Amino acid sequence: MKKKLRKLEKKSIAFISVCFIFVIFFNCAATAVPIFDNYEVCLLRANEFMAAGDYRSASVFFEISLGFEPSSRSASRGHIISSFETAQLGRALSYIGKFKGNIENDFEMSFFFGRVFFNQKLYSQAAAEFEKTLALKPEFAPARLALGICAVAAGDAKTFEANFGAIEKLRPGSIEADCARALRELGRCAYKDSLPLFKKIVARDAAFGPAYMGLAFCSAMSGDYKTSFEAFASFNETPFQQSYDPCDISLIMHEFFLERFERDLRKILSDVIERHEVHFGLASLMYAKKKYAEAADIFKTAAALKPDCYEYNLYCAEALKNSGDHDKAVIYYNKAAAIDGDSFEATSGLFICGMELCDSEMAAAALKIMNKLDSKKTSEILNSLLLRRTLE
Repeated sequence: MKKKLRKLEKKSIAFISVCFIFVIFFNCAATAVPIFDNYEVCLLRANEFMAAGDYRSASVFFEISLGFEPSSRSASRGHIISSFETAQLGRALSYIGKFKGNIENDFEMSFFFGRVFFNQKLYSQAAAEFEKTLALKPEFAPARLALGICAVAAGDAKTFEANFGAIEKLRPGSIEADCARALRELGRCAYKDSLPLFKKIVARDAAFGPAYMGLAFCSAMSGDYKTSFEAFASFNETPFQQSYDPCDISLIMHEFFLERFERDLRKILSDVIERHEVHFGLASLMYAKKKYAEAADIFKTAAALKPDCYEYNLYCAEALKNSGDHDKAVIYYNKAAAIDGDSFEATSGLFICGMELCDSEMAAAALKIMNKLDSKKTSEILNSLLLRRTLE
C-alpha cells in the first residue's frame, strides 16, 4: 500500500512540475476545468469528446446528461454509440434495451444496430436491420450499400450485384455510387479493376479513410507495394475513424475492410515475407482494430526490415504506448525523432511516456521542444491531461 502511495505521489509531483515548467517558461497555463452542473453543458462536452474520438470520456458525459434529462434522444443515441465504439458491445446492447423508447423508429439507429451486428459477423441480423432502415427511409443509400457489403461478406454474389447496381441508379454520380462500383469489383476479386475506382474516391474526398484502405489492399494484391505503403500511411493519418455519425458509410466499409483485408494480407505475407510494406499494412489493420500489442510486434518487423523508415518507428511507438509498454515505446519514439527532428508526434509521445513513467526530466525536455514545434497543440494536450486527471 505504501509503495502504491509513493508511486502515486511521484506521478502527481511529475505532472505538477511539468505543468509548472510549462506555465512559467511558455506562459500557456491550462484553462480551469468547467463545472458540469446542467444538461446542456454535459451534452456539449460529451459531443466534443465524441468529435475528438475519445468515446470513453464521451460515454461518461452522456450518462451524466441522461441523469438530467432521462428521455433525451441525443444523449441516448450518444451513450449507445460511444459504448459500442469503446468495444463494450454488451453494454451497448443493454443500453439499446434501456433507451429503446427514446430512439424508436429512428432510421439512423436502425442502421447503427445493423453495424453492431455486422461487427459481430452476424450478417443475416445485420441485413435485417438495414432492411428495416430502408423500410423507414427507402432512398437511404448507405443502407443499400451496407446490404451489398453484407452480401459480399457472406459470399452472396447475386445479392451484392443487385444492391450495388441499385445504388448507381438511386444516386448516380454520388460517392456511394463510386463506392458501390469499387466494392463490386472487390467482391469479384478483380483487384486491378478496383484500383482506379478507389483512386477516384480518394481524389474526390481525401479524408475518406476506407478508400485508402481499399487502394492499399488492392495495390498489395496486385504487387504494387510502393502504392500500398503510401496508401496505408495515408489511411493511418486520416481521421475517418473519429466520425461518430451512425450513418457514415465509411464506418461500415471500415469494419468490412478490416476483417476481409486482414485475412487476405496474412495469406500473401507468407509468399512475400521480405516485403516490409505488407507487414506495415497488416500492422496498420491491427492498430485500427485496437489490437495494439499485436500491431506493435508487426510494426517492429517492418522497422527491422527498413530501420530508417519514420512511419514504421513512429507507429510502433504508438502501438507500444497504447498497449501500456511505455519503456519500449520510448525507444521507438526516439528512433522516429532521430529520423525526423521536427516530428511533433514523436516528441509529444515522449512527453506522454515521461508522464506515465514518472520521469519529469524526460517530460520537461519533450515539452520544451513540443512548444517550439506547435504551442497550440501543446496547450491542447496539457488541457486534455488536466481534464482526464480531474475525471479520474
